[in-house]
Amino acid sequence: MGKSAIRPKFEIMHLSTVSEGRQLELNSVFGNMSHALAAIIADDADESLWFEVYVGDQAVQLPLEIVREALALAHEHVHSEAWYEQQGAYDPGLSAAARALAKREPGHGT
Repeated sequence: MGKSAIRPKFEIMHLSTVSEGRQLELNSVFGNMSHALAAIIADDADESLWFEVYVGDQAVQLPLEIVREALALAHEHVHSEAWYEQQGAYDPGLSAAARALAKREPGHGT
């Protein structure tokens, strides 16, 4: 099992750079260090907006519209395991795999 997630304080920074135009950066401080977690950038060719994160040392850019869609869907479709248990979403005798499958079926988690 991996490390537990942390929930540090965040700030949105408005950055103007010489070679990259203007962008927004999601920044946080933990472990006594400042960390740039993600940025919203504009494409040079068409001004489309992109959400940029780093995976290792590789920048990965997602269309901002996809991120917006995921955030909108999350409000309705993302729930904790405790929520499913409180809703009586499945038989307590089911295996972990069967519980995961039950969450995908119509009527569960929506």
